[in-house]
Amino acid sequence: MAKIDKQLAVLEEKLADTTLYEESRKSDLLVLLNEQTALQQQHSDNEEKLLLSMTTLEEMEAGLE
Repeated sequence: MAKIDKQLAVLEEKLADTTLYEESRKSDLLVLLNEQTALQQQHSDNEEKLLLSMTTLEEMEAGLE
């Protein structure tokens, strides 16, 4: 997840460029926004998997006690 966080931070820096919002750069903006959406989805999926794994581990540990 740290790798995705870094990639999202880089994208946020790119999206802060005001020239990106000019009509002539619309396609560049769409590419970055699509990339951001994909990374956010990956992050969400990974976070969900992590939470599920942690819950499973806690349940297994509780069963050993």
